[in-house]
Amino acid sequence: APRIAGRAGDRLSAAVPLLEVPAVPLLEVASLAFIAALVLTPLTRRLARATGFVDHPDRRKAHAQSTPLLGGVAVGLALVSGALFARAVGSSDIEPPRIGIVVGASIALLLGLLDDRLSLGPRSKLLGQALAGACLVWWGTHVEPVRQNPILGFLALLGVVTLLNAINFLDNMDG
Repeated sequence: APRIAGRAGDRLSAAVPLLEVPAVPLLEVASLAFIAALVLTPLTRRLARATGFVDHPDRRKAHAQSTPLLGGVAVGLALVSGALFARAVGSSDIEPPRIGIVVGASIALLLGLLDDRLSLGPRSKLLGQALAGACLVWWGTHVEPVRQNPILGFLALLGVVTLLNAINFLDNMDG
C-alpha cells in the first residue's frame, strides 16, 4: 500500500501519495559494477604503467612482457561504485556491508598492493591474510554460530586464508 502524505484527519491525506523511490534491482547494480570495471580497468592499467606498478617477466611467470598491476583496485572500485549507485538513485535491496567486510577487503587489497610492490615473504602474507580473514569472519558475518563457536570460527578463518592464498598463487599467471 502506498504511503500517504499528511496527518491523520487531514482530508487530503488519502488523496496525495508521497513520492515513492523505486527499488534498484540487483541485476542493474551488477550491470553497473560490470560497466564500471570495464571503464576502470584501462584507467588503472594506464596508471600502473605511468607509476611503474608493473610485473616484470621471469622464469616462473607466464607473461613475456611487463604486465600492469592494480587490477584489484579496478575491481574493488567497480564493486563499490555499483552499491553507491544503487543508494544514490533509489532504494536498494543491497544493505551496506558490515565493517568487517570493508576492513577485511581493504586489508586484502592493501596486502596485494604491498606484495606486488615489495614482494612480501610468506610469513608476512600469511599474517596479513589471517588478519583480513579474522575481520571478515568475526566482524563481517551475520552467521552467529561462526562468530560464537571458536572451532567454527577457526574453520571459517582457515577457509578464507586458503582462498586468499589460492588467489595469491595465481600471481604467476598474468602479473
